Amino acid sequence: MSSTRDNSGTISKNEKKEEDRHPDIKGQATINGTAYWLAGWLKENDRGKWYSLSFTPKDDQPKPAAKPPGAGPALDDDSIPFGAEWR
Repeated sequence: MSSTRDNSGTISKNEKKEEDRHPDIKGQATINGTAYWLAGWLKENDRGKWYSLSFTPKDDQPKPAAKPPGAGPALDDDSIPFGAEWR
């Protein structure tokens, strides 16, 4: 978001929508100093059209695992006991 003003944000059409469950609009907002991702789905009923919105804190994004569970420590060439004579 180009503006960092609190309690403001931006939305635009989701150009990457491939399935019905994907949001129709996406964006971001800052609310009370916290950055959020914004997603919206266009809905329609007997009273007309409206958007259903979802806000997800940007800090809640899944972080990639450094290594698989149960994996040992990373090894470098100096920690291999037979390293020097085999190079």
